[in-house]
Amino acid sequence: DLQIFFGEVLKIEFDALLPDEINSGLNISIFDSENRLISLYSTNPHDGVVLPKGVRKKIQFILEPCLLAPGKYSIDISLTEPEVRIIEEAPQAFFFEVLEKKLGGVWPYRKEYGTSYLPHSWRIY
Repeated sequence: DLQIFFGEVLKIEFDALLPDEINSGLNISIFDSENRLISLYSTNPHDGVVLPKGVRKKIQFILEPCLLAPGKYSIDISLTEPEVRIIEEAPQAFFFEVLEKKLGGVWPYRKEYGTSYLPHSWRIY
């Protein structure tokens, strides 16, 4: 299992043989340790990434920074014909753990504060 600190880069790499007869997409689903869906990422249509047809490619999924609360997670990968069908699924293809780390404040972010820490800013005027 991969371990990263809260706020660091999460990078997952895998090989994919992409179909030649249809447009395809890749879905990455992140689940927490209680198997609740935290996030779904999709090349097409959500992120507008068009995959080439009929080739084997290395695919990298990068979450930078990874602001998931400390804890254990799993990743499902699926190859789809977008908005039509799932071609192939790899449930729990990867496992990773996010470890506590301070981001500049006094306390490290902990799971009891919520499942994720979204980028934000403060204005005081």
